[in-house]
Amino acid sequence: MKKVVYYLCFAVILGCVAMLNTSCTEKAKAINNLENLAEEVEKHGDTYGFTEWQDVFKQYQAINVVIDRHYGEYSQKQHNRINRAKSTIKSAAWDALQNKLDMFPALKQLLWDWYHSVFGGSAENAEN
Repeated sequence: MKKVVYYLCFAVILGCVAMLNTSCTEKAKAINNLENLAEEVEKHGDTYGFTEWQDVFKQYQAINVVIDRHYGEYSQKQHNRINRAKSTIKSAAWDALQNKLDMFPALKQLLWDWYHSVFGGSAENAEN
């Protein structure tokens, strides 16, 4: 009977260690994937077309699902890494969009006007 209890305890401990190890691996892998995506987008984002940006967006969403699941478990240093990578991706996407819009000045102006009408910040809105 004692052997069964020992084996059962050993199995439970082994299972707990395996679960913790998987969780830690998943957390670390999510940050690494986000940083790799940020690096890739930063290097090649200006050459991406619509379908490539769709793929980036899908990857970004999938990675964020894992990060959100473990967000409370990350250290401040890991939070900083996450925020830096997210910022890099967003900046690269914004820069790529602006570069594409430079080919269509009327559309760029229309979007710029819309942006300022929604979020404010133009000189006209400040005077009114």
